Amino acid sequence: MFCSGTGGAFSITCRLPKPKSRHWPDCGSVRALCERAHAGAVINPEQVHLALPADHRLVGDTPVNLADLADSRWIAGCPRCRGHLLDLCGDAGYTPNIVFETDDCIAIQALAARGLGAALITDLMLSVVRVPGLHLQRCTPASTRITSVASTRSLSHVPAVREMVNALQRCTERMTH
Repeated sequence: MFCSGTGGAFSITCRLPKPKSRHWPDCGSVRALCERAHAGAVINPEQVHLALPADHRLVGDTPVNLADLADSRWIAGCPRCRGHLLDLCGDAGYTPNIVFETDDCIAIQALAARGLGAALITDLMLSVVRVPGLHLQRCTPASTRITSVASTRSLSHVPAVREMVNALQRCTERMTH
């Protein structure tokens, strides 16, 4: 899904795997945007993890099927992340019981670590801080988030724009690896 935070000569975009979500307007993918007179670069592909308290009954070495969390309480993130959670749980056959909603990645981790709900958390969210007592589990269906930069073709040749894209790529690589 193409989501944009515009900043002058280029936009930083985020795409979650469902190009035509039931819960978001269809604004097209980053690839389609770039093909229609824009140029772009992937900044950071990152894993989406299931966040649970360390003592949760499903913590283990194997991925958790989201269908096994149908009766669980959930913590949702920003509106785009909430839509992604609704889509994944919908694909698993249920509507999640969202009991908390915040775009504060530290609050999401703290709430999940204390057993107040399950959450979906990305690598970039974990690069800020990792709350004690939080367990990250792979889940099925697996999910990734891709952050990209889009610009007009003419501006993509401007040295300052190219350098900004390179700097963003270096920064997110250091943050998530």
